[in-house]
Amino acid sequence: MINKFNIEKLIFLLTAIFVINLTVNKSFANDNSDSVNLNKDTSKVHLFEMKRSPLLAVGMSLILPGSGQVYVGSYWKAPLFLGGAVALGYSIYHFNRRFQDTYVQYDLVKQNEPDNAFKIDSLRRYREYYRDNRDMSAFYLLGVYILAAVDAYVGAHLYDFTVSDEFTFIITPDIRYAPGVNLIIRW
Repeated sequence: MINKFNIEKLIFLLTAIFVINLTVNKSFANDNSDSVNLNKDTSKVHLFEMKRSPLLAVGMSLILPGSGQVYVGSYWKAPLFLGGAVALGYSIYHFNRRFQDTYVQYDLVKQNEPDNAFKIDSLRRYREYYRDNRDMSAFYLLGVYILAAVDAYVGAHLYDFTVSDEFTFIITPDIRYAPGVNLIIRW
């Protein structure tokens, strides 16, 4: 059973371990008594640094679908994601409005004409149809957001990837000694 006293002990213990670890690491880092001098030339070391941030691309796509694609340079995809999101947003609005109208009509007919089973059943079916289409449109809109975010994430990772002409693959006929094929691969 975890009580308040045990939680306080655990927090104190974790804090103590963190402080001890921090001070030990600092003391080893500041220790200049090593007999071996490890001065490395860091001018030759080139660390890869991404030009586009994947998290920023995902964040932009989650705010507005297509903006992450513009950020990573896939300009032709941006109108597709934005158009899909706008169309599905309008679909949600349209079906929700129709659902609300049918819901009100259903309640009125049920109260004023309880004997008209055909009309009540028809309005109930319409109401369910509009509700289902509204919900499916919202589900598809969520899919567009997720797809745009994943595409922006992958696009940001592949932004620095270059495809050069240094790799060649050539197949030529060879008829010097016997009919054959030459395969030349250069990179």
